[in-house]
Amino acid sequence: MIGKLGFTLILIFLLAMPFVNAQTPVVGTWRGYARMSDSLAASGTYVTAHVDNASSAAATTIIGGGEYASTAPSGYYSLDVQCTGSYVNFRICGITVSIPSEACTSGPHYNGTQPNFNLSVTKLSSGACSYSCACSGGKCCNGATEYTAGEGTGTCQSSACAATTSATTTTSGGGGGGGGGTTTVAATTTIAVVETGTVAKIENGTSATFNVTQSDTLKIESVNVEVKNTVNNVQITVKESSLPSGANVAIAADAGAVYKYLEITKTNVQDADINKVKIKFKVEKSWLTENNIDPATIALQRLVGSSWTKLSTSMVSEDATYYYFEAESPGLSVFAITGQKVVTTTSTVTSVATTTIPVTPPILPPTTMFIFIGILLIAAVVVFFLRKSKRSFKPPTFS
Repeated sequence: MIGKLGFTLILIFLLAMPFVNAQTPVVGTWRGYARMSDSLAASGTYVTAHVDNASSAAATTIIGGGEYASTAPSGYYSLDVQCTGSYVNFRICGITVSIPSEACTSGPHYNGTQPNFNLSVTKLSSGACSYSCACSGGKCCNGATEYTAGEGTGTCQSSACAATTSATTTTSGGGGGGGGGTTTVAATTTIAVVETGTVAKIENGTSATFNVTQSDTLKIESVNVEVKNTVNNVQITVKESSLPSGANVAIAADAGAVYKYLEITKTNVQDADINKVKIKFKVEKSWLTENNIDPATIALQRLVGSSWTKLSTSMVSEDATYYYFEAESPGLSVFAITGQKVVTTTSTVTSVATTTIPVTPPILPPTTMFIFIGILLIAAVVVFFLRKSKRSFKPPTFS
C-alpha cells in the first residue's frame, strides 16, 4: 500500500508531465526548393524559420551553402529547426512565404532522396523590404546601409546604395601667427551590384542557363554556358564593373559610347571545359536617344588582354523600354556593352563652273587675203560689164 507521501509524489509527477513535454525541443527538418516570383532563388538567398512569433530566427540557411552545397540543385534549401513551440513559419529574404506556418511535430519533410516541402514568395518591387534580395532591383537600403545579410528594413533601390563618409583636413592660417582651421570633405562610395547563380551539374555536351534576377541594374538577362566536359557545382557571378586599369577604352567617345562595363566570372569550371557562352542583355531605348546611338550597332565586347574583341551580337526583341540582344562568346571575362553613333548623311551638290569662250573670226594670212580681195574685185568688174552689155543690146527686127 502506497503511503501518503508516495501518492503525493506520483500525483505531482503526473500533473507535471504535460509541462515537461511542452518544453521538450522537437527537431523538424525541412528541405526543398525556394522560389521568388516564380524563379528559383539564387545562390546567397536567405531562408529563415521563426517559431511561434519568436523575435529571432530558429534557423537560417543560405541557398547554395551548407552541407549540401556540392550536390544540391539550384534553389535548394535545408533547414533543421529545433522547435520550442507548436508552429514554425518560414521567410525568404524576410518575406513570409505562401505557406505561413507549419506544425513543428510534422517534420521531418525529407525522405532521404527527394524534397517535398517547397517555399514560394512574391518578390517586392518597391517600398519597404527586408534583405537586398527582396527588391526587384536587388537593393534594400536604409540611408547609406545596404542590407545583404541578416534582417533589416529599408527602401528598395533601383541602383547601388551610396554611403557618404567624411574626411577632415587641417589647413594653417596665413601670417601674423594665425591659427589653423578644418575643412570637411564629403566622399561618396558606390557599392557594386553582384549576383551569383549555382548549378549542381552540367553534363558534357549540354548547357545550363543562369538567370539574373537583378537585370534591371546589371542589364544582363541570362548567361548560358555550354560545356565540353562534365562539371559540378558551377557558379557564375555577374558584377558591375568599370574600365580596368591598363585597358584601352572599349569605344572612342567621338565614335560611340559605353552603356555598361560588366565582369562575368566562373567557379568550378575551367576555360578548357567551356564550348561557348551565350549572353542575353538589354539596353534602354532612352540611353540610345540621349547618346545618339544607332540600335543596329549595339554590340557586346570582350576584354582580351588590354584590347577589346567585338562579339557576334544580334537583336532578338524589343518592348516599350528596352532593346534585347544576344551575344556569343568563347569564354568569360570583362565585357562592355557599346554602341556607335548615328551616321548623318548629307547630300553634296557639286557646282560645275562654265567658261564662255568668245568666237574670234579666223585671221587669214596677208597673201591669201590679197588674193581673196583681188578675186572679189575681178568678180565685181565682170558683173558690171555684163549688166552694161545687157542694157545696150537690141534684138534684130524682120520686116
